[in-house]
Amino acid sequence: WQFLRAQLARDANYRLHNHVSGAQLRRQDMQIICAGAGAHAEVVSAGFIPAGAHLDQQITLEHTAPNTTSTQVFHNIVDSKAKVTFNGRIHIHKDCAGVDATLSNKNLCIGDNATINTKPELEIYTDDVKCAHGTTIGQLADDHMFYCASRGIAPAEARNLLAQAFLNVCTTGPTADSAQTMFEALAHA
Repeated sequence: WQFLRAQLARDANYRLHNHVSGAQLRRQDMQIICAGAGAHAEVVSAGFIPAGAHLDQQITLEHTAPNTTSTQVFHNIVDSKAKVTFNGRIHIHKDCAGVDATLSNKNLCIGDNATINTKPELEIYTDDVKCAHGTTIGQLADDHMFYCASRGIAPAEARNLLAQAFLNVCTTGPTADSAQTMFEALAHA
């Protein structure tokens, strides 16, 4: 179990690069609070959940001050018989006009019998805000696999290349190289 709580003061900037894999049971709880005007929070997360593993992500980004901003982008790959639960919430408190907040959760299923539960939420108690949230669950596209096959790339290698490209969007920051190495090892396991 991992717990993270960050409270941002006036004009503070916070960026979290989250690189995660699953485990027999794994949970991440994050609570980030934009408590001062002008505060900005950004969460970029890449996860590879190998066969039979589990990941539960519970994310709350609260805006308790006006004129704050946040961006959240989560990409998860889920292999055979693995399970991901994602619950992401943007909470804008009363009298917090001028907030601009987004949440995106994208999930790629690359195995059989995988389970993906995703629930992005908006909880807004004031007017004059900009918010967006969304989620997708999908598999590798047949035309992408065909394109790779037409270039002589074996199906297993094409699957790994396309999955890695999906994760690379969110594999950023100072630990990106070691995260990419970890994800590649999990993909070839």
